[in-house]
Amino acid sequence: MANELLFHFSDRSGAELAFDTLQELGYKPKLSADRKYVQIHLESDDLTSALEISQASGGTLVEEPAGQQHAVFQQAYPIQEGYEEGLAAREDTAETLRLPAHLVTEDFPEFYMQPESET
Repeated sequence: MANELLFHFSDRSGAELAFDTLQELGYKPKLSADRKYVQIHLESDDLTSALEISQASGGTLVEEPAGQQHAVFQQAYPIQEGYEEGLAAREDTAETLRLPAHLVTEDFPEFYMQPESET
């Protein structure tokens, strides 16, 4: 898989939203002159987050070369051997659980984190 992903957006606002979010999270995205494409260079960045943020903003992965999309998704969402046989036989550990980098709770309002009071 290439170290760069290219996403096409049908409107500029979606591309700008994805660009800003990715930049805020430490990625180094590039916005095209027409503001409808965002290119992401991946080094040690989280591929899963880059895909989810770009797609949530309305982006579509541009395949170069053909068939790259399948390889990208396989790397972002790996299915381990034996998964189909059932999860009961597999013990999950901290090493096998992946959480995308953009899933954080620090921006939630304080009341959101408090348990509901019983009335």
